[in-house]
Amino acid sequence: MSDVLRLSDLRRSKRVFFTRPELNQLLSLYTRQVMRGEWRDYAIDQRDGAVLFSMFRRTQELPIFTVMKTAPGTNRRGDDYDQRVKLRIARGAEMNAADYVKLIEDRACFIAAVDARVEGCDALIVPTVAVVAPPIATFAEDADFYRLNAKILRNPNVVNFLDRCAITLPVSRLGEAPVGLMLIGTHGGDRRLLAMAQGIEATLAAA
Repeated sequence: MSDVLRLSDLRRSKRVFFTRPELNQLLSLYTRQVMRGEWRDYAIDQRDGAVLFSMFRRTQELPIFTVMKTAPGTNRRGDDYDQRVKLRIARGAEMNAADYVKLIEDRACFIAAVDARVEGCDALIVPTVAVVAPPIATFAEDADFYRLNAKILRNPNVVNFLDRCAITLPVSRLGEAPVGLMLIGTHGGDRRLLAMAQGIEATLAAA
């Protein structure tokens, strides 16, 4: 069903566009990723107060990256967020579309370098978290929250940044502090990683 819009409402809406340099960088990045076989489609969408450039690995899937440019002063319901979450989101306002595109390119280069370095490894094995998980009460102060949160998410964040899959196996004995062993597989290697985890879990259970 089509939507009926008042022309007066349409005129009052905040129209946002990518600048020519921003669009050139986005399309340049898209072209290079297509040549590498990483991306296959893109879409540009316009909303009230925002414009989006989305990149797709496959046409029928959800976008793997979306660059959003909003109108200056646009309030996107920030007061509805947890203040700690809001602070992290607000930092993105300091980065323009061109800088974000450069970040995506740098990340792709770093991933390629790591992939080449660990080529031939079945999996990488690391602790799931760098510290024993502290009680929730220790996160009450903002300074403690950011410090502890960074430690707990350090290893999982690396996996996410490298666009790899991972699984955690509990390896602590009953009554001991909870400890997890994280197996890191290759991008798209979920089935192989699950099979390895199943074998390791059986070995640990028999020990």
